[in-house]
Amino acid sequence: TRKYRTFNFYNFGTDHLRQRRFLPVHPGIKFDPHAGYGFTMDRGLKWTSRGEISKDTLNGSRGQSDPGSIPLDMLVNDFVHADREFRFRIDLPQDEYRFTFVFADRSPEPRDHGPLHLRTEQRSSVTNQIKNIRVPAGKTVVRHYDRQIQQSWYPFMIFGFQPASEGADAILSALTVHRHAPALAHAPKRRISPKEPCTLSATITLPPQLVGKEGQRSAAAGDRLAEATLHYRTDGNGPFQKMPLATDDGLIYRATLDPDRLDGKWLDYYFSAIDRSGHAARLPEQADAAVFRSRLSADTNPPEIVHTPITRWPAGRPLPIEAQIRDPDGVAVVRVCYRRMDQTVQYDSILMERKGDKYVATIPGSAIPADWDFVYYIEAVDQAGTGTSFPDWTKTAPCVFVVTEAP
Repeated sequence: TRKYRTFNFYNFGTDHLRQRRFLPVHPGIKFDPHAGYGFTMDRGLKWTSRGEISKDTLNGSRGQSDPGSIPLDMLVNDFVHADREFRFRIDLPQDEYRFTFVFADRSPEPRDHGPLHLRTEQRSSVTNQIKNIRVPAGKTVVRHYDRQIQQSWYPFMIFGFQPASEGADAILSALTVHRHAPALAHAPKRRISPKEPCTLSATITLPPQLVGKEGQRSAAAGDRLAEATLHYRTDGNGPFQKMPLATDDGLIYRATLDPDRLDGKWLDYYFSAIDRSGHAARLPEQADAAVFRSRLSADTNPPEIVHTPITRWPAGRPLPIEAQIRDPDGVAVVRVCYRRMDQTVQYDSILMERKGDKYVATIPGSAIPADWDFVYYIEAVDQAGTGTSFPDWTKTAPCVFVVTEAP
């Protein structure tokens, strides 16, 4: 009997061990020049976690009798600490940064920590020091430090966490690093209907700052932003037009294009922002892609695939596949996916090329063994990003079953 692991909660469940978008760091992470971060002094350093959380609580299969058992702020649910100084190094490219240090003990039995001194070093000289940080049991303490990393032989920072007195300890829950420039995020649209107004939005943030009287912090750009702009064109070779982005909450910025501005086949666009200190940012960044591109079409139908299934084929012989694919928006990609009839094996795929009015491909004979039957299916995506597959899984089996015969 062969056993296969078909599901692993740690890999595919709601993993609570770390905050998304953050790198996990524990006392065993020593500085590595290839990684660009790690502890340079870690003697006596320990790690304390919030404690294990039942997977049944996380996946919702158990009634939620204790809402407080779900970790809502994972940045402060564990921490490292020591009764002597420990140091952490991070390598950074030349720029201006805000470093945010988070200190908290939210363990099952929290206690007071500190007082501790936070020192920042570049090369071998202390550039700044925040003294006598105290962390009350169950509370969160945050400190900020701004620094310009200049081009030199030493483009890095070392942070030292030192107990301020005998019997005190040093602690750290999280460290975040923000460039002193707007940070933009956007979910691109693959298709935009030219028959109705189109709203394009981007989230724009800046390094966290104190807001209100409760000591809360916010990354909303708000009045710190001087300018936010949408740049767009519908002629691939023409100049970009500009439209200012508006916001209601200082976090999400929007611009709406009326149908009379959507008169082409493609919409190219990008976002830019400048804060009041003159720091500028662009999305997408030039190094990644020049623009976002969306197909201007009101057609939401997927491509039509016409194919005659092949249900028997000699083992070891190359299998030619051909199909007719039609779509008014144009076909972007067609591929055939195949494997032997063994669910422990991943599908292989090859692109289908257009020849005349058909798309063709040949599955290699080595993929059709004599001791297994064979399955394949065809998938196609149009230029607006709408996809489909043959056979239609809503009406029949999701693949074509091929009985292999003796060669």
